[in-house]
Amino acid sequence: MMLLGNGAVPLLKGGPVAVALKERPLASQEPVERPALIDHIPALRRYALFLCQDRDRADDLVQECLLRAMAHFDRFQPGTNVRAWLLAILRNYFYNNDVRRGGRERPFASPQEELTLAPSIAPPQPHAVALREMERAILSLPDDQREVLLLIGVEGMSYEEAAQMLGVPVGTVRSRLSRARQRLLTLTGDDPGATG
Repeated sequence: MMLLGNGAVPLLKGGPVAVALKERPLASQEPVERPALIDHIPALRRYALFLCQDRDRADDLVQECLLRAMAHFDRFQPGTNVRAWLLAILRNYFYNNDVRRGGRERPFASPQEELTLAPSIAPPQPHAVALREMERAILSLPDDQREVLLLIGVEGMSYEEAAQMLGVPVGTVRSRLSRARQRLLTLTGDDPGATG
């Protein structure tokens, strides 16, 4: 059983969060059933890991996001994207409670630090080398570009959904994504226009 960072609430099926999601009665006008929230946990966890770069804290953020979504499900606007709504709750909670309050100290190295501390022995598989290069390139992107790349490229959000969630114009989302893609091409050596 996978426990959240504080060890209090399991995320897997049968845990208190999952049971609460299934047992809480629905209002007849709610178009999305609460069990559907469980399907979004992997996307929430990926985004939480991106934001805080700490597995335990990411699990705590996902738990808090789900609890807030359940408590305020009446605020969900019918006809909108549930995943985008959940990601916005998670992002807002992170920035309101972690960033503004100084965050938590990390007892271990961040993923970026781990990459620099990792042994420089080349793996025998070429795809592993390419994957490691891509990981380093993505981690080197500015936060705003990496966030847009994650939301659109990994989570499959539309430009409009990402713009609404981030509180920026659609054009800003497009330019951040374009700059992120161009930077990745340059860093991985796949850019035909790059010299180096």
